[in-house]
Amino acid sequence: MEKPLDEPTYAFGPPFIAKYALFHGLHKASSTKLCLESTSKKLPDRLPGHPQTKMDLESLSTYLKKALTTPKLNKFYHWLWIISTHDSANINSLSLQNVRGREVTLTQNPELHCVWHNKRIFLKPIPEFLLSYEFWDNVFTEDFCSDGIGKEVHQSALGFMRTYASLIQYPSDFALATSKGLIPSEEPSPDGGDPKKITFEDFVAFIEAFHGSKVKDSHVSLRYHYGDLRLSRLNFWAKIVLFDFNFEKAYGNYDAYFSRFYGPLLFLFGVINLVMGAMQLGINTEKGGWKHEDWKGLYYTGRVFAVIVLIFISIVIVNLFGLFGFMVVREFAYGAKEHRKKLERAQGLLDDEEKGR
Repeated sequence: MEKPLDEPTYAFGPPFIAKYALFHGLHKASSTKLCLESTSKKLPDRLPGHPQTKMDLESLSTYLKKALTTPKLNKFYHWLWIISTHDSANINSLSLQNVRGREVTLTQNPELHCVWHNKRIFLKPIPEFLLSYEFWDNVFTEDFCSDGIGKEVHQSALGFMRTYASLIQYPSDFALATSKGLIPSEEPSPDGGDPKKITFEDFVAFIEAFHGSKVKDSHVSLRYHYGDLRLSRLNFWAKIVLFDFNFEKAYGNYDAYFSRFYGPLLFLFGVINLVMGAMQLGINTEKGGWKHEDWKGLYYTGRVFAVIVLIFISIVIVNLFGLFGFMVVREFAYGAKEHRKKLERAQGLLDDEEKGR
């Protein structure tokens, strides 16, 4: 039964009316074992866009939890104010992200959605099923959303969709979104006919139900109380909050990881060199010198400063080598652990075969 748009129930069900849906490839299942069926002739019992997932409640719950929830960022919640402004609307539109030199990088990891690093902004495309009225109506039921996991999944879906109300505000944003594959540019015809083109007006009519003026922070999961997040800060605080080396690995090899230290260290060493050079020049001038009474303070200060610099440089070198050693040992330990698991699994299979004989 279609719900009126002016009476949304954000605790469960679709927040938009059926005529604004942008995907019509799902319908109510004829079998009680399935929540929905698709119009696909090959795999009618599989989720559109993710044919590995069957549309029974258990399979859908498992997949949706992985595809939509953000447990690490929810755990980060009480620390996110250090990382970003506590404002869910603090999300730059796609065109503004472009102006700031950030290239859209697609990700399927919901933890990385609206997280930026250097010249990249990670965004998760909208899955087709979240554009379907039938999906929201038949999966996000009152029973499903009353359960702990179901409630978290539904709130995550609402928060995720709300981000797109900020990301796509202008026709230029919509053009960028379709070109990058964030949203579909056309809707497949349920009867196999020509696909219908999705316009900016169609998208606005749909996404309006997820606008921040309607979907409040109380309706969404904790992560979506915030907007854009900076990955470098998440990685820094992950050591304290998550007790993990990184929130997400931003570098694929050692040289890329350590190269980020070169700039700050070179700048710092350059400043130290200038200060020490100025001190040395003052001490060695004809009117100065360490024997001159007025310059003795500078001489002793320079001696102490030189010792501090040597200690500091030693600490930096030890830390860099220690960090490199830690990373090597950690990866070696992980590889050895996985190798041992495979050996144990293989040994178990051999034992089972021998018992079968």
